[in-house]
Amino acid sequence: MENVLTYFLQVNLLLVIVFLGYQFLLKNLTFYILNRVYFVIGSLYALLYPLLDVKSLLVDDAQVSVPILWDYVPMQVVAQITVRYSVYDVLLVGIAIGAILFVLKFIVQLLSLVRIHFSSKKAQWHTYIFRDVIFPIVPFSFFNKIYLHKAQHQEIELNDILEHENVHVKGLHTWDVLFFEILLVACWYNPFLWFMRKAVRQNLEFLTDQQVLNRGVDRQTYQYSLLHVTQ
Repeated sequence: MENVLTYFLQVNLLLVIVFLGYQFLLKNLTFYILNRVYFVIGSLYALLYPLLDVKSLLVDDAQVSVPILWDYVPMQVVAQITVRYSVYDVLLVGIAIGAILFVLKFIVQLLSLVRIHFSSKKAQWHTYIFRDVIFPIVPFSFFNKIYLHKAQHQEIELNDILEHENVHVKGLHTWDVLFFEILLVACWYNPFLWFMRKAVRQNLEFLTDQQVLNRGVDRQTYQYSLLHVTQ
């Protein structure tokens, strides 16, 4: 139990360092691609580094097993097993219960997504392929699918909305979102991870907006379209 808690402690401390590095060094910069790579690599490093046995790589100890007389004498030892619950056990159980609740919440969100998918039909607007949902929703993308309720948007908005979501699709942004959602399930008790999750999503939106505007979309019209969608 102690080894598991030690691993979780090391992972969360490294995640805090990763977030603080972004907060004080990268947050105010416009290198959104760099920020994205930083978040992913930094989080993977935090997960994998505590598993590496660095000392064994640096020190090569050769141990020779020398049998003693007692090894050749048959003995029967009766061990009395006692069950004890330590603070480590209680903490680990608390973490597990919280993780289970977040897993259930995550499953409910996936079921909601399945409901939206089966409540939509394949549609096309100019060169864009999307799923037209039968009830009003906030437009979003999931992997290679774009979901929106076409009837609630004006024609002038559709181009900006679809271009925005198409950048999310081509940039594989869903993988980033899912990765940090799963990470949050395991480390839900770390407040800095909640801030990191929000920062990751904001950075993806900034990256998307930057790429959309670089394609020649009118800035004022684009901002108006996004403002109308959020309302």
